[in-house]
Amino acid sequence: MWKQYISQVDVSLQEQCQKFVDEIGKDTQLFMELLDSKEKIASYFMD
Repeated sequence: MWKQYISQVDVSLQEQCQKFVDEIGKDTQLFMELLDSKEKIASYFMD
């Protein structure tokens, strides 16, 4: 019984971790795009 409970907890933890990683991935992507556009804007004004 304990094994079953622990494995269920383990699976839900893995799912939560995956969601967390996915969210961070999205945020990182957005952040990189922001940085990229910032650099483009900066270089536009520097020229």
